[in-house]
Amino acid sequence: MSPLLLAITTSVITFISSIFLWRITKQKPSLSYTKIESELFPIDNGKQGKFYNIKIKNDGNKIVNDITAKMVFPNGKIKSHKVHSSIKEPTITDDNQLDFKIDYLNPKEEIDCVITIETLGTDNTAPTINIKGKGANASNKEVKKIL
Repeated sequence: MSPLLLAITTSVITFISSIFLWRITKQKPSLSYTKIESELFPIDNGKQGKFYNIKIKNDGNKIVNDITAKMVFPNGKIKSHKVHSSIKEPTITDDNQLDFKIDYLNPKEEIDCVITIETLGTDNTAPTINIKGKGANASNKEVKKIL
């Protein structure tokens, strides 16, 4: 084999390998969530309620596996919830905490969880939302209020 052909072959293999390695190292999971909340509205017996729509999204370019979500509404009682069909059945603890698991989210995939709470008192404490996946913790992307 000629030295020129050997140099070209080595260069091509090195170039292809470096692109492959660069692509692998650039892939990482990234979770975020958006919280959309309604204004207070009247419900049963003169009490007030609120809707929350939590959108969980994989912003990364790699699948996020084993996602767990914990949402605590310190000044509310969960009246109802509707979750995306890919979410395993959520559990409610102490009437104010919603926990659920998601097997995985593909890159750019997004799911919704809608929760209705009955507010207790006048304190308008924001819910605590904790969402984690394998290799990623969710960050709060934005909060929106709707009327």
